[in-house]
Amino acid sequence: MYRSLDVLAKESDNIQATLYKNSKRIIKRKTGVLYYDCTNYFFDIDSEDGSKQYGVSKEHRPNSIVQMGLFMDMSGIPLAFCINPGNQNEQLPLKPLEQQIMKGFELSKFVVCTNAGLSSESNRKFNNQRAEKKVYALDPDTIAEEAKYDGFYAVCTNLDDDPAVIAKINHNRWEIEESFRIMKSEFKARSVYLHDDNRIEAHFLTCFISLLIYRLLEKKLDDKFTCDEIISTIRNMNVTTV
Repeated sequence: MYRSLDVLAKESDNIQATLYKNSKRIIKRKTGVLYYDCTNYFFDIDSEDGSKQYGVSKEHRPNSIVQMGLFMDMSGIPLAFCINPGNQNEQLPLKPLEQQIMKGFELSKFVVCTNAGLSSESNRKFNNQRAEKKVYALDPDTIAEEAKYDGFYAVCTNLDDDPAVIAKINHNRWEIEESFRIMKSEFKARSVYLHDDNRIEAHFLTCFISLLIYRLLEKKLDDKFTCDEIISTIRNMNVTTV
């Protein structure tokens, strides 16, 4: 079983792309807007090793951690993920994961929605290269006008859509936070007891697949049941082949 994890890790990118393509036979994937966020998972070890590094833990734990970057579509269904060292800047995985999606998933036109902490200048430049080219100039009068809104929460975007539409897109980021919570609680993705980086990648691949299947079930059930109801029902099922 442990050796099989090495095979899963090696094929992780292909598995994610194939899952996306096959899921489209079950449900319509809404990929016009992709949501991205990061979280971390801790290990019950007392030292750093491989991708398990001391970093800023979101739960303020003293353990070594790894980071997970996750993309989901507009329906809250996971699309792709990556695992990175726990001491790495959270902004760095965004561009490589986008490139993976464009290449393996054959998606080229999508809007990326993430929080301000993950949207570095480099990431914005990368996404602007895929958008229309425009020439901008500073307008002192506009700057003075905008100063009236100092202190308000702002959403930075290169979209020209109606502000209400952009606000709604940004509001839906809560579902990616819920996905992290489900993996950490119901799926018991942490703490992680594996050692090799490849097998750690495979561990989170199984968590990712479980999350994908759960979200598909949730949509097929018309969002009528809670996470606890769905997972408890599945765990209490006895299945046999006749």
